[in-house]
Amino acid sequence: MEPNRKGFLSHFIIYSRWYTVLILTSIISIIIGFVISYFLDFRLTGWHYYLRVLATTLVLWIGCSTIVIYTWKKYPWILMPFKHLTMEVIGVFCLLTLYFGFTLLIYMYSHVGTSLIQSIEIHSIAFIIITFTTFFILAIHEAILFYNQWHEHYSKSIRLEKDTIEAQYNLLKTQINPHFLFNSLTSLMSMVDGNPKAEKYIQTLSDYLRYMLADNINELITLKDEVNNVTKFFYLQKIRFENNIHLKIRIDDVALNKKIVPLVLQILLENCIKHNIIANKMPLYIEIYNDENYVSIKNNLQIKTSKQSIGKGIKNIEGRYQFLSANAIKISKTNETFTVSVPLL
Repeated sequence: MEPNRKGFLSHFIIYSRWYTVLILTSIISIIIGFVISYFLDFRLTGWHYYLRVLATTLVLWIGCSTIVIYTWKKYPWILMPFKHLTMEVIGVFCLLTLYFGFTLLIYMYSHVGTSLIQSIEIHSIAFIIITFTTFFILAIHEAILFYNQWHEHYSKSIRLEKDTIEAQYNLLKTQINPHFLFNSLTSLMSMVDGNPKAEKYIQTLSDYLRYMLADNINELITLKDEVNNVTKFFYLQKIRFENNIHLKIRIDDVALNKKIVPLVLQILLENCIKHNIIANKMPLYIEIYNDENYVSIKNNLQIKTSKQSIGKGIKNIEGRYQFLSANAIKISKTNETFTVSVPLL
């Protein structure tokens, strides 16, 4: 997850244009130049001195900005706060140490008459002052970015809680005496005794409805439970479309124990059926498989219209996963296939 660019100051510090960076580094260079000169026993003056300080500030600004951006992308604060902070501090400190070690060698080479002790003294004072200034600015920047990310995730959690409550309320509205529904299906099964196909259909429908009315309230379920439900759902669709629709499932045992949002695979399967032509001469082939930390559903592309919409169902799934996982949903479309991959939790 990248740093929140909506925060004015955080955007101002890292993503500024070149002239903004030049203005800021110039101001900081003048301040640092006066401070370094004040703490030395002798005074360093002249435009060439402040030009060197400006060059130092500019180089360190660019280097620190690169380290900060990398750590925010590689180690998001929300997910890995300790590693993020550790890697950022180590990276910035190593940059400062290498830079001042390099400048000390150049200074000693260009000032042959200057004693080693005096050279080390000058660079040690400069190193301490610039290191303190760098980490002070870095601390302010991290605090602002952390607040922006916290506020963003807090807002998402509020929206997610609201959506979950609404979904549960809508689900509860459909649970009008579910025992009556299951008892009715049992009675219906006894009426079609002797017809194995009808009995299996009713039993599968009963199991599917029980899953819909009970397990869907849970925030997360195992992939194994979701696959079992999708298998039942597909069987019901298979009765309707007969041999014009096919499903292949390839998921390893390790992935089956991971978590997923309820009904995600069913929504994606429904999306395949809804948007594609299913006919005797144009059968629909659907495949569900896992790859690393994702589970994917892929179908051969034979859309009903010239323009295929992602659909409200997939957008709702994306909204749920924005809060639950740092990994985004992947959507891939070629001339032959359409694939949606959702993260495993």
